[in-house]
Amino acid sequence: MYFMAKGEASYVLPMFQQKSYFEIHKGDTFGHADLFGRRNPTETLIRTKKTKNDLTRTFTCQAKISCELLTIQVVDLEKMRSEFGDIYNSLYASGQQLVIDCLRLKKKKIKECINEKALSEMGGASLLFRKKEE
Repeated sequence: MYFMAKGEASYVLPMFQQKSYFEIHKGDTFGHADLFGRRNPTETLIRTKKTKNDLTRTFTCQAKISCELLTIQVVDLEKMRSEFGDIYNSLYASGQQLVIDCLRLKKKKIKECINEKALSEMGGASLLFRKKEE
């Protein structure tokens, strides 16, 4: 999990030349969506801890300018969960909402990119649809 101490970044689509779809600014947290977006975050934390922090990521982020990040490790999140449950629960709730928001924006941006690609391959021509005659 990361805290943006300085700089700017964004969630990007690697398959579409790093097209941006969600901005990250100073003071924002990110990376926790992949942990807290799971159905059972405690199980995810334990599994991730056992596999040396290996976790398949749902999102890709890229710096737009030079950034300074602060990190919190999985073992520290587990400690937070047991010692500071209210803070952990707040972080968990924001992580779940971030997953919902980012997935919605990601899907929308993918559709836009696919449409842009289709139009450019057609030389910018618009598609004409004919109503099927019955």
